[in-house]
Amino acid sequence: MEKARQWNVPMLLVKDTVEAAIHAASVGFIHPDAIAGIQTDKRSDEKAPTDLEQLVEE
Repeated sequence: MEKARQWNVPMLLVKDTVEAAIHAASVGFIHPDAIAGIQTDKRSDEKAPTDLEQLVEE
């Protein structure tokens, strides 16, 4: 973060991808409509793996 600050590059510490997406939309980096999909992806990523997914990972 210090290197970024030295080069006047803004840096934001966020708790998750949804918070990052909200910020990105607020400054015009992404379209606000993208936030809903990011929220859905986050919920999906947080679900426990299915039995099949566990088998494939082994």
